[in-house]
Amino acid sequence: MKRIYKCTAALLAAAAVFAACALTGCYDLGTGAEKGSRVIAGDAVTLRLLDGLGVDVVAISDDGADVAEKYADESVYPRVGLAMNPEYDNIKLLDPSEFIMSDATEEAFGNIASNLAQRNINYMLMDYNSVNGLKGSITALGEYFGRQERAAEMVAELTAGETAVKEQVAALPSAPECLVLFGAPLGSPSTSISVETDYMFGGSLVSYTGAVNVASVAFPDETRGMFQPTDWDPIIDADPEYILCIAHGRPDEVWDMYDTIWSKPPYSFMSAVRNGNVYYLDSDVINVICTFDYVGSMQYLLDIFAGRIGASI
Repeated sequence: MKRIYKCTAALLAAAAVFAACALTGCYDLGTGAEKGSRVIAGDAVTLRLLDGLGVDVVAISDDGADVAEKYADESVYPRVGLAMNPEYDNIKLLDPSEFIMSDATEEAFGNIASNLAQRNINYMLMDYNSVNGLKGSITALGEYFGRQERAAEMVAELTAGETAVKEQVAALPSAPECLVLFGAPLGSPSTSISVETDYMFGGSLVSYTGAVNVASVAFPDETRGMFQPTDWDPIIDADPEYILCIAHGRPDEVWDMYDTIWSKPPYSFMSAVRNGNVYYLDSDVINVICTFDYVGSMQYLLDIFAGRIGASI
């Protein structure tokens, strides 16, 4: 049978919904299980989203059992690996109608979509790189699965908790200026530490909370979620007040790697280092993707800016 691929946008009934959701990936209209009949959640955020919408799944990621007690039984909900390392052949054997997960891991590692496509697995990579991305993805999947009313309720529930935190950040003497770093245990600091823009969750959360992500200001044309600058001068000139460090995968190793960079350029030139305003962020609070607990993550940033959390160096 000839395989016909369409961009996921074609599956959304309303153009306005597509504009809000930034859904990527492809859905195979030519073969496979009936739409929505055998859904696999490739990460815990996706599972929580689908669970909230009332969409049944046939398999979950290794960390998905934490979402709800009903997912604990592996004989009912088999595991398909971690988001950063899906078990592609096992996923294929389950014959999913859709395999759904965050696109942030694809951004970080760059090989998930190609591995899924090679096995003709129908996939959707969702945007959880910001609060608005998460909300848009809820709306989009609500539309896709015919759960529009519940999706609207979920978005309203999330929005309700934001106002107080934003008001307290706005009441600070000035908007905190932050450099957000992303570290992974991939080798040397030069290859393992990147700068986050507003297209990655940590950077976007800083801006959403009311602070300034200096990387997005210094490099306004940069569209990648994270990058390694070849020219640090714009960031050095911005002289961020805070440096916020994120660890993805084996945090203790990543923290040790961060420890080696502060005495060296370009970081040694920054006031945040000289003034001791470097923070190693709790990986359970702020990591790679936006979660349903993001208001707590906003509060965590506020506590840093208000001096209620001690610096790491």
